[in-house]
Amino acid sequence: MGIKTADKLIQELKPQTASSQNKADILECYVMLCTKAKPNVEKTLEKLMGMAPERVSLSHSTHDVT
Repeated sequence: MGIKTADKLIQELKPQTASSQNKADILECYVMLCTKAKPNVEKTLEKLMGMAPERVSLSHSTHDVT
């Protein structure tokens, strides 16, 4: 019951920025992991791996290295 509720709440989110969209995507991944179903875990891993280079790129571009 808790997983379905969390999933419904996440689906109702309407992120307005890229940052808040990333946060919503991560929350969705947490919910998928909680199902413990192998196909969901595999999809989540693929999604998180796809987000990793983007996240690293964002963190490098926002920090001024001198």
